[in-house]
Amino acid sequence: MKIIVSHDVDHIKYSEHYLSDLIVIKHFARSYIEKFLGKISWKEFILRHFDVLSNKMNNVKEIIDFNKSVGIKSSFFFGMSKGLGLNYNNSDAASLIKYVNDMGFEVGVHGIEYKDFFKMKEEYEIFKEISGLKDFGIRMHYLRHNNSTLGKLSKIGYLYDSTLSDLSSASVRQGIFEFPVHIMDCLIINGPRGYQKLNLEQSKVKTLEILEKAKKLNINYFSFLFHDVYFSNIFLTWKQWYVW
Repeated sequence: MKIIVSHDVDHIKYSEHYLSDLIVIKHFARSYIEKFLGKISWKEFILRHFDVLSNKMNNVKEIIDFNKSVGIKSSFFFGMSKGLGLNYNNSDAASLIKYVNDMGFEVGVHGIEYKDFFKMKEEYEIFKEISGLKDFGIRMHYLRHNNSTLGKLSKIGYLYDSTLSDLSSASVRQGIFEFPVHIMDCLIINGPRGYQKLNLEQSKVKTLEILEKAKKLNINYFSFLFHDVYFSNIFLTWKQWYVW
């Protein structure tokens, strides 16, 4: 079994969310809930408040530095349109895409539209122009899809998709190579209400249980998804879990 590591870039700056959604407000609310539940320390709680002042909400460079230090080449997926809390501009994404490419890491599309073929095609063409690449893959934001999504992605020309979430092997589905997501950070550490439920040791146990199941099922490629925003000391459990 080989393991694929990838990252969804959902945010670049805090200012993307000041007028467009409630992400920053939820950031503070989550901090208070997790402190009340004893999931984070006072230091982490305070750092989260000061972090907003930096207006930096991505850790792409930091996670690349770490991945390089341990010899891991991961993939990064960037949004080309806005929706569901993803609100950065393509110009901001372009500079990070270039940086990731220059560092020798793979980039792909973090898709928003999963129903309308022409809107899906537009995201593909925008990324193709921005990145200068001919071959690249996609993962849908929030893993959204329907019965026709994969077939449309195949017709558009994507190299692969990594949207489905089930404990199965990578295979061709509806004409496109599909790498299912097997472990995603928030589904390990968070509870159903969107705030931290498990501590580091509990997260390790849950992760190893899934890996053991995958081994028994002879999964060929195991896909591990970690959002770059969590590679930070303001989300210490998440960062420590990823490093582990």
